[in-house]
Amino acid sequence: NPLFIYGGVGLGKTHLMQAVGHYIHATRPNLRIQNITTEAFVSDVVTSTKENRLFDFSNQFRNTDLLMVDDIQYLENKERTQDIFFQAFNHLHEAQKQIIVTCDRLPKDIPTLTERLKSRLGNGLITDINPPDFETRLAILQKKLEDDKFHLSESVLDYIASTIKTNIRDLEGALNRIEFQASYNGEEITIEFVQKIIHDIAPAQPAGPASPDAIISAVSRHYNIPVEDIKGRCRKKEIVRARHVSMFLIREMTGMTFALVGGLFGKDHSSVITSCDKIEMELERDASLRRDLDSIRARVLQS
Repeated sequence: NPLFIYGGVGLGKTHLMQAVGHYIHATRPNLRIQNITTEAFVSDVVTSTKENRLFDFSNQFRNTDLLMVDDIQYLENKERTQDIFFQAFNHLHEAQKQIIVTCDRLPKDIPTLTERLKSRLGNGLITDINPPDFETRLAILQKKLEDDKFHLSESVLDYIASTIKTNIRDLEGALNRIEFQASYNGEEITIEFVQKIIHDIAPAQPAGPASPDAIISAVSRHYNIPVEDIKGRCRKKEIVRARHVSMFLIREMTGMTFALVGGLFGKDHSSVITSCDKIEMELERDASLRRDLDSIRARVLQS
């Protein structure tokens, strides 16, 4: 307590949290449950402050047995609201009431979240939801087709599952679009037909090799670290990690030699080899890093 669920957009964080709420309501109907989005919480704080009823607003959370808060990352840069949430959180936690929070990243990765709130959110059970692998994507498509009483060939299903890798929302959206267009036009559903229908949500293919500058810039935006620091000599852990990721992706996406990559960072080729090997090994066991790289690649391809 708290249960902290994090992951990318459209992977089912809200769905899972609400399922917990429904289950508890069904099995323990006497418990008082509150489900609120962080955006609604922020809006209510602003309104309550204007109307001079902030005390009443804060009090409404004190009699809750289960508090579910969606998209906690929207507390970023809102110090006053963070204070009020922290007070409510503390009261419920000390009263041994359950708190469930969803977020698109780890607490430590929300830059302007107060340290005490990061500590509180990170003190419970942190669990991540990963993008579905190929087999899971295929199973989701098959289940939806079964529910919709619709048929697609195995090759078309494989193509969709191997093309839409982002999240479940995009996967189901693609299938809805294909079903509609096929029913409306009466066309045979081939891979070529599907390519036309989902071209705007399928991952874009770069027209040419990505530039090193575009990759470093994407890493900079993703980790919120200045480009100068990534290319500099600072040895802070988070900056070194961003530098290694940049080297790895430049090698992967441009095919530049280790020596040329090293030249961008003032390093020799052996340092780049070591950095790339380190990222390669971490990718095998770190789901969070895999998501980071997928997100950065997408940024580069969209730029």
